[in-house]
Amino acid sequence: IVNANANANASRSCDRFLSSVAHNVGEASGYHLGNGASSMKAAVLWETGKPMTFEDFHIPRPKAGEVLIKTK
Repeated sequence: IVNANANANASRSCDRFLSSVAHNVGEASGYHLGNGASSMKAAVLWETGKPMTFEDFHIPRPKAGEVLIKTK
């Protein structure tokens, strides 16, 4: 149970981090999320000394006054 709680807390922290960097670039950029559910792959380190995992995460929707920065 402790590990499940740690993973849930880490997942929430990751979601908060992703939300903090997600921003809206507007239609002029040619990139937008659209109305469907969007996801992305992320490299995640859940614990020190453990291997990195690659996981799917929901792409948060930008709030008013924010921009979404797409990196490659």
